[in-house]
Amino acid sequence: MDKKIIAVALVAIIVVAAVAAVFVASPSSDKGDVDGATNDCNLWVYGNVNGDNYIDQKDIDLLQKIIAGDDYEVYVEVYDGYNADGTVSRVSFADANQDGDVNSKDIDYIKKIIAYQERYSKAVSEGKLDSFNETFRIYYNNCDNKTCKVDLPIKSLISMYFSNSEVVRLLGAVDRVVATDSTTIAKPTLLPEFQNILNLGDRKAVNSEAVLKTNADAYFTGSASTYSAYLEETVGDHMDVIRLSAWEDNNVMVGTLTLGYMLGCTEKAYEYIDWCHKYMDMISERVSKLSGKVTAIVPKGRGNSLEGNGKGSGQYEITELAGALNPAGELKASSEYPNFTSEWALTKNIQFIVLSGYCGFEKSGSDQIKAAVDDVMSAAYETYKGTPAAKNGQIYFIANEIFTGPSNIVSLAYCAEWFYPDLFEDLDGTAVFQEYIDKFCPALKDYDLKAHLNQFVVGPSTA
Repeated sequence: MDKKIIAVALVAIIVVAAVAAVFVASPSSDKGDVDGATNDCNLWVYGNVNGDNYIDQKDIDLLQKIIAGDDYEVYVEVYDGYNADGTVSRVSFADANQDGDVNSKDIDYIKKIIAYQERYSKAVSEGKLDSFNETFRIYYNNCDNKTCKVDLPIKSLISMYFSNSEVVRLLGAVDRVVATDSTTIAKPTLLPEFQNILNLGDRKAVNSEAVLKTNADAYFTGSASTYSAYLEETVGDHMDVIRLSAWEDNNVMVGTLTLGYMLGCTEKAYEYIDWCHKYMDMISERVSKLSGKVTAIVPKGRGNSLEGNGKGSGQYEITELAGALNPAGELKASSEYPNFTSEWALTKNIQFIVLSGYCGFEKSGSDQIKAAVDDVMSAAYETYKGTPAAKNGQIYFIANEIFTGPSNIVSLAYCAEWFYPDLFEDLDGTAVFQEYIDKFCPALKDYDLKAHLNQFVVGPSTA
């Protein structure tokens, strides 16, 4: 979640998660005032005037009313870049051609977007992308809250970071990837399709000359604060640098659908969005009726380290969406990783501790798993002894591979059933995990999840 979702008072109990709140100014209010109406917006492409995740005739109809003065622009509230300080701005996607004015030219531009996307997506679905040579430019809002352009079609792509590569895979676009990074190559079990692709090394300090030698159309990465901030200057004249969420702030659905639009892979992107909402909406609806909430924190699973996941981290957002109060939001920090001291935890009635662990697909053997899971859980019991969580045996473990990134709905399901077992008797995190593999990880169709479950999660439903 790199553009942080801002909860409206009406839904503050459950939002702040993997969706963005869209606000519509009421015709009865002053222009630009927020008037409480909300929708989910995951397509951050200019031309998505009404924020409904599609660019279609409805956007043209609304834009005509806006130009005539009969309706008002729809705004998405986002964080200004990937940070933990809560700086907020509002974005409207009405100026489709980005000429600085909202007028009839934007209507013409949206018509061209719709027609182009139809032809582009058809070429992709029919396996004719190589011979599709029509070009078109669209504009989008990236995960650093910057308006950027991307030139279509994208026939070749660099995918940096393993979560980004997971997104590319679920969209069905691995065949376009010409280079990747060391984290993707380091996950042969999770990402076997990428193992023979050129490795550009460190995604945080990639060599610009090596990037240029790939002659790729686009470079898919995350926030500039983490990933090679100089790339726009060094390679931006030769390829588009696409910065979208694949894990930041758990805003993965925005990154997935927006990238899917750029790649002409919207069918798979919408399938993923619908799958996420199946569980998110069910959990949101139930926790919204709670009269009281449990309290939970998410320390990083690094031995007895006190570093934790606070505002700005996907792990923090997952606990809140699962219906817990997370007191880490009260901590002042220069980043999304504040310290969780024992003294602080003892004052917060912490009922659940979910360790954000470093295990997952690539760990195997009892020694590796013990070091990654058992040892950090023992350290957590010692560090947070005296809290209700430690006293009641409510310290759990989730591997980061399913805590952030496109499989984060798996961790949401586990947290919801742990926090409120009576409320979610029909929710099985392991079944959700298997469903994610079956639907979006074609190379893992033979993976025996149950045989490896202790590498990913330790909790009451997995004992």
